[in-house]
Parts: sequence; C-alpha cells; structure tokens
Amino acid sequence: MRTPSDRKGWETLLESPEPPDQQKYAKEYDYQRSLQLGRYKTIGPGVKDEGMRLGACLARAGAHAGLEKTNSDGLDVPLTLPARERSSRWFCCSFKNLKVRFHAVVQDWLFLALLGVIMSILSFVMDYAIVSLQNGQMRLYYLVTPNLPLSALVWIGYVVILTMGSALFAHYMAPQAIGSGIPEMKTILRGVILKEYLSLRTLISKMVGLTLSLGSGLPMGKEGPFVHIASAVASQLSRLVHGSRAVFENESRSEEMLSAGCAVGVACTFSAPIGGVLFSIEVTSVYFAVRNYWRGFFAAICAATLFRVLRMLADSNTTRDVTMAAHFQTDFPWANAYMVQEFPFFAFIGVVGGFFGAFFVFVHRSTVLFLRRNLTAKALFQKFWPIYPLFVSFFISSVTFPMGLGKFIGGEGRFSHSMQEFFSNCTWTADWTHVSACLVPPSFNETVKVGAPDLHHWQGPDLLYDPMLTLAAFQIVYVSFLMGDWDDSGTGIRNLSDSNKYGTSP
Repeated sequence: MRTPSDRKGWETLLESPEPPDQQKYAKEYDYQRSLQLGRYKTIGPGVKDEGMRLGACLARAGAHAGLEKTNSDGLDVPLTLPARERSSRWFCCSFKNLKVRFHAVVQDWLFLALLGVIMSILSFVMDYAIVSLQNGQMRLYYLVTPNLPLSALVWIGYVVILTMGSALFAHYMAPQAIGSGIPEMKTILRGVILKEYLSLRTLISKMVGLTLSLGSGLPMGKEGPFVHIASAVASQLSRLVHGSRAVFENESRSEEMLSAGCAVGVACTFSAPIGGVLFSIEVTSVYFAVRNYWRGFFAAICAATLFRVLRMLADSNTTRDVTMAAHFQTDFPWANAYMVQEFPFFAFIGVVGGFFGAFFVFVHRSTVLFLRRNLTAKALFQKFWPIYPLFVSFFISSVTFPMGLGKFIGGEGRFSHSMQEFFSNCTWTADWTHVSACLVPPSFNETVKVGAPDLHHWQGPDLLYDPMLTLAAFQIVYVSFLMGDWDDSGTGIRNLSDSNKYGTSP
C-alpha cells in the first residue's frame, strides 16, 4: 500500500512545466488588470521610442552643461537643470504638444470648409441641371401644344423616361442610393456599419438619380437625399485626406464628421445653416456632443454662403424653383403683426395639422406593411421591379397633364415652384387691381405688378376657375400621392408643401 510520502516522491520524478516568464508576458501585454481599474505593466513601443529620443536629447544637453546624470529606466536624465535648460526642456515638449493640437484644429477647419465648398458647388450644379430638365419639358410641350394627343405623349413620355432612367441607374449602379437617406444616417450614427452606403459609387448614383427624378417634375424633395450626399462627400473627403480607412478608425471622429455632413446637407437644401445644425442634432436622437456644434455651424455656413454667392453670380431665378430661399428682409410692421381674433384660427390650424400628421403616419405605415406582407405585391415588385416606377410616373404625369385634369390642380406649374407661390405674401382671391392681389390681370398683354407671382395656371387657361377650388383639388391629389408612399425620397418637402397648401387655403 502506497503512503502519501511515496506518492510525493513519485510525483517528483515527473517533468514539471516551466513557470511562465512574467517579463515576457509583461512585454507582450502592456496592460494588466488589477482589483479595480487595472494598470499598465510597461510602456508601449511607440511611447518608449519617443521617450528614449527625448531622453537622449536631454542627456546631450546635460553633458554639454557638465551636470551629473543618473540611469532611470534605461534613460540618461539629468538630475538637476539650471533655469535655462529647464526652460528649453519645457519649450521643447510644449511646442510639440502645441504643434499637434494646432495641426488637429487647423485640419478640422480646413476639412469642414472644404466639405461646405464642395457641397455648395454640387448643389448648384444639380439645381441647374434640374431646372434645365424641367424647362426642357415645358419647351417641348409648348412646341406641340395645339395637338392634344402629341402633347399628352410628350408630357407623359418625358416624365416616364426620366423616372425610369433614374430607377435603372440607381438599381444597377448602387442600390444603396435608393430611397431617402435620413433613416440610414440615423443607423450609421448609432454605430451600425452599412456596407457601401457612403461609397463613391453610391454618391454618384444618388446625385444622378436625384437629378433625373426632380428634373422629371415628380412631387418630391431633396432634403433626405442631400443629407445622404453630404455624408457620402464627408466620408470620401476624409478617405482622400486621411487615408484608406480615414476617420472611421475612431468612432468619435466618424460621428463628428457625419454630423457635420448632415448639417451641410440641410443647409444646401434650405440655405439655412442654423436649421441644418438643429437637424443634425435631431438626426442623432440620442446624444449630441457639444464639441460638434461648431463643426456643424462652420461647415453649414460655408455651404450656405457660397451657394448664395453662386446663385447671385449666375441667375437668381435659375435655381429659385429648386432650392428654398431662406434670406428674407426682416419687416417689423408699425401695427400688430396679428390680431387677437386670429388666435382661434391659429389654434384650429394647429389641431387639424396634428390630426393630419397622425393620420399620415398611420396610412404610411399601413401602406408599407401591405407592400411588404402581401405575397402578390411582394412577388410582383421583387421580380418585376420596373413596373412600380413605370406605373407611378405614368399615373402622376397623366393626372398633372395641363390639358386634362391638370388644369384644375395647377398641373402646368412645377411642384417645386408651387412652394415659392405658397410663401408669396399676397391675397389670392383679391382682384388684380387691389394692392394686395397676386393674380395676373384679365389680359396677359397687360403689365403685371412688379413682384407679383404669375399664378395664372391656378385659374386655368382662360382664368375661369376660382384659385381656392384649384388649390383644394391640388391638395387632395398631392396628399393622395403622399399617402400612397410611391417613393420615400423627399417626404419632408412634400409634407411641407401640403402644410403650406392647408395654411394658404384659409
């Protein structure tokens, strides 16, 4: 029978593993956890090399001064230094730190300014192309106006061709460019990586597709797409300046630049830099760092200012119908700006607008869920996806045909141009001789008052219809377009247009 002592002697004959080399692991793992927060075992290689370089520099300075030295962690560091050497050492370290900080700050300023300049140029070029496409449709329509069948073919065919071109280009070039950009940007700012969503191919596809869609005259805006475009420009510009991976190596830096991109996108849409920054705060929805405020303001101001200058140098009317002008002269009336009797009407408009917003969200959600869950619609639109944009463009262009139903809803006027008319400070129902009237005179040969918008398309070809009736019909038709969820791009502009129509009607 074996005793414990025999077993102990037998175990000593076995080869015991060598104890781990603590020094080796200390060098391999720079950080070692302790009871609470942990501590660093050794300094990293980069920090060590930098320390050795500074130590050698200080050692030479001490040897030149004839001072005693000691060896501390492998570095020759003077024990004592006179005031001149201490000042030199402090100046060397502080100058390097100041240089790094100055480089980082200047780099941010230049990056944000370049982002605003590039986006303003892209916005101006796209607006010019959109207006040219819209004017091209009107010129072709006026050439064949006496012929009703040919006019309908030109009007409907022009919209269908541009819409299908936009859909085909986005589908085959970069499917990530389809739809709005705001929900995806919210997802990215929360830390989720969406593949190829901010790539160069997506940027080009988004710009070309948006230009063709707006140029066709479809009732859509460009706020969401421009947020996507500005974010993609920020990403590509960062890759060009900082390398292949750019600021996305640092999650905090990525959020800063993308937030600035969101602000620039809204600034190029409405020429409103402050609104752009507020919108970028809204997009994050969870947390917005205070350090990002100045980045958004600076980039948005650069974009809005240069865009305004470009519009002035070119023609202010060229891009007026596409981009909302946010520069208005402040006017303080000598009397009250509103009367107490108007308060009930303001409250009524607010209540009805709230109910309409809730109803819109309900119908929009129901439509999306139906298209996703219905097996027939799902199979049809997935396998034969061109049918959907073809049907939508054909239906909308048929409804807005000026010689058909369009004469009752102002179909001859562009959807983006209607936004400018709704903001006009004049009375639609007043006679053209009245000082506050904004309607054209009975004869088009007579001179229209300076500053009065041309609203003859709201009264029909012979000025026979009441503009309030055509405005109500316009509101019903375009609200149905909005409820139908035929496209989720530019929903904010369409909501704003419907709100303006409702506010203009009373």
